[in-house]
Amino acid sequence: MKRWMLVFGALLLVMTAVWKFGFSQRWSDRYSDGWTWEVNTLGQTGYPDEATGQYPEGTTLADDPINLTARTVTADASAAPAGQVLISDHYETRDPVTDEVTWDYTSTATVDAATGQNVGGDGAGDYYFFPRNVAKNTTYVISNSSYVSLPVVFDHEENIGGVNTYLFTFHGDLDNTAANADWVTLEPGQVVTCFDFVLEYWVEPVTGEIVKYQEACEGDWVVSTSGERLSTVSRWGGEVSGDDLIRQVTRVQNIKMSYLWASLYGPLAAAALGIVLVVIGFVPQAAASPKPITEAA
Repeated sequence: MKRWMLVFGALLLVMTAVWKFGFSQRWSDRYSDGWTWEVNTLGQTGYPDEATGQYPEGTTLADDPINLTARTVTADASAAPAGQVLISDHYETRDPVTDEVTWDYTSTATVDAATGQNVGGDGAGDYYFFPRNVAKNTTYVISNSSYVSLPVVFDHEENIGGVNTYLFTFHGDLDNTAANADWVTLEPGQVVTCFDFVLEYWVEPVTGEIVKYQEACEGDWVVSTSGERLSTVSRWGGEVSGDDLIRQVTRVQNIKMSYLWASLYGPLAAAALGIVLVVIGFVPQAAASPKPITEAA
């Protein structure tokens, strides 16, 4: 029996179990401490005429001035209970000509690190973005930033820069009061609503990471308690494109490779080697071949 192979193989199997159910948890969790998503979107923003409260006749969001929005989302475990992370989600929109900040917004949420679901608040149980191992036949309810409990449904598969993605979409009315709280004065009971809001996420299904997203609102409205549209606020939209889309593709490819090696390929390789060594260690060595008998001359 090759004792050293047996011992080393057994140790490898033990280490594989520790790796799979211990160390790899950092990569298996949807949000690890220090996880960051930085994305830049190219979009448009338009405001109604102050005198008439209306947009120029015959125009849509596509006719409005271009803006650049930087979004930074981070996860911090030190500021949350064990097994959870505090998500900080910050937007900053700038005029591309003057570089003036035209809108900024920050939200926070406490999220279960393993599942990626919100803990507490109006969106409790909703996913902040998407979990690991996204399924086509599932409607995911997401709550992130100022979006609360939006059901997104699978539309189709699409290859973006060599990454296979699932496109999930939401089309419907959006309560956008929170995002306008610092900009719009409301009477008691009034809300800001974007009617026929469009939100689209292109998601890498294994990791749940977002490769691309697009959103469009043809008009936020101040709405009365009875549902009457009282006044327009703004129309806005944006999407990941150009160089930033290439950067997102590279980022997601790297995350996917790390995740697969930590959660699947690495443990499988170590377990396979351990089993081979244990089997070899149990096989007895072949008996030495007898020397041939030489007849006397």
